[in-house]
Amino acid sequence: MKTDKEILEKHRKKDDSLPHWITIKHALNAIKEIKIELRNAVANYIGSEGCSCCENIDDHKEHKEHLAKLLDVEPYEDNSGYDFYKYMTPRNED
Repeated sequence: MKTDKEILEKHRKKDDSLPHWITIKHALNAIKEIKIELRNAVANYIGSEGCSCCENIDDHKEHKEHLAKLLDVEPYEDNSGYDFYKYMTPRNED
């Protein structure tokens, strides 16, 4: 896996344009922040699932909504939840 510096160097303009360099650096920082927020949101969602004796329905619903908003998942037409199924990877049916 390439380091941030290697990625920046690859995309850096040959004329060493500072604005371009700063833009890429800010973009990479934004991607890191989104990755951290998404990782935490998934962990919170999975952690709130629990089993039938220890699940937290309210937290689970709240975390699912947070994930849906982060990922721009559309709500169902009747507003009963979010259509995550629309984005599922199709399974190979043997």
